[in-house]
Amino acid sequence: MFGVGPQELVVIVLLFVVVFGPGKAVGMARDLGRFANEARGHVEEFKGELLDSEEVKEVRRSVEELKDETHHSVEKLKNEAASGIEGEEQDSEPPSEAETHELSRGEGAAP
Repeated sequence: MFGVGPQELVVIVLLFVVVFGPGKAVGMARDLGRFANEARGHVEEFKGELLDSEEVKEVRRSVEELKDETHHSVEKLKNEAASGIEGEEQDSEPPSEAETHELSRGEGAAP
C-alpha cells in the first residue's frame, strides 16, 4: 500500500495517537473513514450516471454496428478468396508427362 509496510504503518498510527491524543485520534479516524466511504459512493454514482447516459449507449451501439459490418466484410473476403483459389485450381491443367520431363531436365527453358 503506497510502499508502506506494516511496521511503518504501526509507527505512523502511534505517532498520530501521540500527537493528537487517543480521544481525538479516534474521532479523526472515524471522520476519515466516513469521508472515504462517502467519496467512494459519489464516485460510484458518477460512474453509474456516466455509463447509463444516452450518448454512451449510442456510441456503444455504433461500435457494435461497425464491428458487425467489419466481421461480415472479412467473412465475405475470406469466401471470395477461397472461391478464387478453388477456381484457379480447377482452371489450370496439370502439366503433361512430357512437359514434366522437359522441366526436370532443364529443357524448354527460355534462354
